[in-house]
Amino acid sequence: MVQPMQVPIHLVQTDGDVKMKKTIYTIFVLMLLCLASASALTDYVGSPVMPYLIYGKVTYDGVGIGGAELTIKNENTLFSKQIVTTNDGYWQEDSSSWKTSSGYRPPIQGDDTITLTYGSQVKSFKVFEDKNFGGFRVNFESLVEPEPTPTPTPEPVEPTGVTKVTSNEDGTVALVEAYFGDTIEVVVQDNKLISLIDEEIDFDGDDYNVHEEIIVNGKLVTSLDDIDYVLTPYLVIPEGGIEYRYVFDDAIPKTEVEEDETLEITFLGEDWEITDITNNKLTLIYGDEKDINVGDTFKGVKLLLVTDDYVKVSYEGYTVKIFEDEIEDIGDIEVMATYLGNDDDNLDSTTLRVAEDVEVTIRDGDDYEDGDEWEWVITEDYIGITNQNEYEDIEEDYLPLREGDSITLPNDYVTIKFNSITTPDVTKLDIRVKDSYLHIRGDREDSFADEYDEIFIDANGIYDEDKVHISTDKVRIGESDIYIKLDGTTVKIGDLEIKLDMSNILYNGESYADKDDNYLDYQGIVFKDVENAVDDKDNFDVIVPDERPEAKITIKYTYEAPESIEPVPIEPEPIPIEIVEPIPPIVEPEPTPEPTPDEPDDEAEQTVWDSLRGLLIKILAVFGFGAGFLGLLRYWWKKDKKRAIKMAQTAIGRALSGQYDKYKK
Repeated sequence: MVQPMQVPIHLVQTDGDVKMKKTIYTIFVLMLLCLASASALTDYVGSPVMPYLIYGKVTYDGVGIGGAELTIKNENTLFSKQIVTTNDGYWQEDSSSWKTSSGYRPPIQGDDTITLTYGSQVKSFKVFEDKNFGGFRVNFESLVEPEPTPTPTPEPVEPTGVTKVTSNEDGTVALVEAYFGDTIEVVVQDNKLISLIDEEIDFDGDDYNVHEEIIVNGKLVTSLDDIDYVLTPYLVIPEGGIEYRYVFDDAIPKTEVEEDETLEITFLGEDWEITDITNNKLTLIYGDEKDINVGDTFKGVKLLLVTDDYVKVSYEGYTVKIFEDEIEDIGDIEVMATYLGNDDDNLDSTTLRVAEDVEVTIRDGDDYEDGDEWEWVITEDYIGITNQNEYEDIEEDYLPLREGDSITLPNDYVTIKFNSITTPDVTKLDIRVKDSYLHIRGDREDSFADEYDEIFIDANGIYDEDKVHISTDKVRIGESDIYIKLDGTTVKIGDLEIKLDMSNILYNGESYADKDDNYLDYQGIVFKDVENAVDDKDNFDVIVPDERPEAKITIKYTYEAPESIEPVPIEPEPIPIEIVEPIPPIVEPEPTPEPTPDEPDDEAEQTVWDSLRGLLIKILAVFGFGAGFLGLLRYWWKKDKKRAIKMAQTAIGRALSGQYDKYKK
């Protein structure tokens, strides 16, 4: 028998095999460690120093979410479990029953990291001690925001709020149409009011998108809301209901805004230069600015001197020194000097900025003006103003708007007006008890069902004037969509409920039997003096419109930019002036010791000056300047005619540029 040959096999171990074995061994050890760690969770056996309660809340859009299933995990011990929130979105756990990584390691302690998982969302929070609660809690304000879950499609309901805005053909007026009882919540931008800003502005070489918007919130109310309104509908505006906003669509680098790199915007029609801005405060410089030379005058301010450090200016008899980039009061104005040009080879010059207030700091919540109805709103994204009073009480200073009334933003920028109410045809009803029926007479031949002017109603049906049966349940009133409906022993007209024996009259389920006022409801139905009608069983007056009245609210751009006109000599329109006798020509006399021909006759010269003064006073009177200013002008005319003429010239120039109120005193 042939024996099989045994060939020895020798396994040769290479360096690669050694490395592979080490790698596999390392992975195996790590797996064992992980398993050991996972199985190392144990009960806590230490002595608790305080209750190990932990709690929090799950919200979505600030509302607690009930029944949310969460996974909660202590990342420090690796213990996790499933929890479910209460109906209000709260959850609470007694963590003393939780497993922990060591028997003497509390299951929860300060600075532990708790992870909450809801669907695909995971959020982690630090645990901290809550002594008021007697346990621990996680961040209470912003826990997991769950993703919206599908909900059944609700039944269609009639909207109560109005958000739609239309505009006229040329985009100069935005229009809101609403019914009585509607709330109004509209935002108007340049797509509805074309004059509002929507543009790019330049700052430090970059472009940023900005826009203006007008926000109007209010409600159309009737005597159902306040009996003092009687039969007049009003538009009431809550505090903060009207707002103007200048919105930065692109974030402006606010920290880079400074005096040498100002942010220029147009706010409520005014050109602004902002020198500093934060999320709740800004500083800006106002006024007209111009480069002028020594000896020149700008806005009544004359430049007298320019040095390397300061300038000297005069205004209405006052002289002040202004250092570069500083602001000084002079008279009733402020003047700022920048860019001083003191050069031996050239005419000295500077840049002057002149305004009633050159530099102003504004904070969020400040009054727009002292004691004003508007206040400033400054946020991260926009600068604006809003009303700080409600327009609601007809006995207060700030009245609600009735038809024809309006509210105008500062600078006459935009006007919000309760423009009109439609006036549909109506059917007037007289309701009383007659012959054991409820008798209703209308003021039209076809007041009911398009053919009857009166009807009788009992518990069995509705009848015509001959007691012929018309209907068992309802008849239409006039041309309207409102019906007289029979429901057992009650007749319904809209939300009015009238007992067949007129023992009671209700509105929207509430008895009005003790009310003797007149009411206008949201459908435009009027009903009067219920108390007397119930007492007398007759003369209950009800008015039903063929259509529901509709109100129109307009938002109109009304700003007119002032014309910028320098104070220059003007040629006024011809006005009546005192007739002055002509001055005879001066004839050169023969050389005698008498006065030379170059010296004018004193009496003739005085006559000319008096005529000029009279002419100036009449011109100023045309512009509306008062006796106080004109008296001051006469005073200086006697003391210094050149100064008086300059005062008149400046006043007329400012009147033409719209800056004249301060002189009308």
